[in-house]
Amino acid sequence: MRIVSFKRIEEFIVNHPDAEIPLSLWFHTAKNSLWDGPNDIKGAFLSADYLENDHYIFDIKNNEYCVVAIVIFASKKIYVRYVGTLQEYCNL
Repeated sequence: MRIVSFKRIEEFIVNHPDAEIPLSLWFHTAKNSLWDGPNDIKGAFLSADYLENDHYIFDIKNNEYCVVAIVIFASKKIYVRYVGTLQEYCNL
């Protein structure tokens, strides 16, 4: 998969250095995957959930952080829309 907007992850790590390893693991796992549908995402990330409109939420570091991304299976792209704490996301 091609991950677009990796800059959001890099910017988040600057302020949350403890998220670097789990976010790097998420990034490398997603990048090295070829997902054809939601079941493939669940195979790689059991805690991932579908939101709506091709948006998925990935739990990072035992629900401390999360990544919300648009996954386009046909073009094999992941657009990172949000990286933050789960608490901040729930308060949006």
